Parts: sequence; C-alpha cells; structure tokens
Amino acid sequence: GTSAWMWSVSLRATQTGEVHRVADGGGLPKHGAFLFSNNDPELRQTFNAGYNVDRRQRLSIPKGSRRVELVALITGHGEDETGCCEFLPSRHIFTVSGHDFAVEFMAPLDLFGCTEPSQGVEPNGYGGWWMGRNGWCNGQNVKPWVVDVTSAVLGLEDYKNVSTEYRGLMWNSTSSGWVEPYAVSGYILMSSHLAFYT
Repeated sequence: GTSAWMWSVSLRATQTGEVHRVADGGGLPKHGAFLFSNNDPELRQTFNAGYNVDRRQRLSIPKGSRRVELVALITGHGEDETGCCEFLPSRHIFTVSGHDFAVEFMAPLDLFGCTEPSQGVEPNGYGGWWMGRNGWCNGQNVKPWVVDVTSAVLGLEDYKNVSTEYRGLMWNSTSSGWVEPYAVSGYILMSSHLAFYT
C-alpha cells in the first residue's frame, strides 16, 4: 500500500535585517502560539472545497505582550486540470479579532517571475526554473510572511479569548478574480503562528 508523509513543524521566527528592540525582549519573541497548518487537526493539503472547513480557534495573549506578529510559511505545489497550485496564484487571509491580514502570491502570472540570479535562481538546466511559482522559487529559501497584528489584539478586554480564522482562495484565470478553492490534486503547504514580544 501507499502511505503519505505527515509533516508537523513548530517555528518561531523574527525578521532578519532590522532587529526589533522592545524593552528587555532583545528583539526576539518571548512566547509563541500555534495558529493553523495543513496537518492539524487532520491532513488536508489539497486545495479543494474541504480546505477551509473549520479553520477557527480561540487563544490567549500572554500578559505583558507589547507587540504581536503573525508569521506564516505558505507554498503551492502540484498541477492539475485547474492549474493549481504551483503555477496558479493563491490568496491567504488570516482574521485576528475581526481584522483581516492577507497575503497574495501573484508570481505565477509572471512567466519570468523566478528569474532572479541575485537570489540564487538562473534559467539553466532542465525544466521551467524561470517560471513564477506560488510562494517559492527553485534554489531560493521560502521567505516567511510576517505581519504586525498588534493593533488587532492589544487593548482587548478579553485577552484570554481572542478569535482567529484562516482561509485560502485560488485565482480563477477566466474571471481574473479570487474564488473558493476547487483543485483536484494541487496542494498548499502552510504553517502559521503568532509571535509575542514583551
């Protein structure tokens, strides 16, 4: 029989380059909270109608938090008759306390989207290395999407009951707009968390 690999990763990340200095936090998060992935509570990587089902949870914000960042690693892979997901744009919306934070990966619409020699990718060898991809390029590291969500959570009366939601949308080339996912076999790899700075 066949068996599938189930990956589970828990990460804490901070932006490279400018290091955030917050009080005695030294620029690194002091706490983290898992948000959503494609392995919990069940394996659901295929970007289809079941992908967005039950993507809600409540969590607590640690006391003393001064800044909160949402960190996500998201990439699209495979290709089926819908075009999803390696070479089809996707949009990912995280809702924190009623505030939407979204990232769109539009590089698949650019035939030369991954032709970036300064980033480690050159059009050589076999295959379509130069073609834009959904959240990644051959030969490059996957860059985490990091967004400050402090304004959505600090100052809440009930910091122990913060609502979070996630959903993904796929690009419809016919209407040139976002639609609910309907891929047959294309899939999204995703892991996300909140990082708390004190």
